[in-house]
Amino acid sequence: MDTRYLLLEKERFPRFHIGEGLLPANWDIWDALDNTSEIEAEGFVVKQGINFALFNAPQDVVFLTGEFPQYFKRPWVYHVERARHDQILISYARRNGVDVREGWIVKDKEEIEKSDSLNLRE
Repeated sequence: MDTRYLLLEKERFPRFHIGEGLLPANWDIWDALDNTSEIEAEGFVVKQGINFALFNAPQDVVFLTGEFPQYFKRPWVYHVERARHDQILISYARRNGVDVREGWIVKDKEEIEKSDSLNLRE
């Protein structure tokens, strides 16, 4: 029996979200998905470090990833526009055979682990 994948997404894409900075560990994810070149082609803003704002701390913690090349394949990452980044990932899933359904909400599950089928309603 072939494995099939279903992704139920509450939102519809593209969706607006404030941009966010990604961490260098994302390179491993993109490489594993084989879509690094697609991410790089988007022209997102390059980041050379990470800034952590700590609750009740007098200063943020700044971590310059380029100073620790032994820990990162690439010492930079991107500040992405979430709508574009998320669209890349959901399109990738579709191209690779995932049944992506947008605008769905899972409200309950009934013994999914014991069944080989799942009944869904939009």
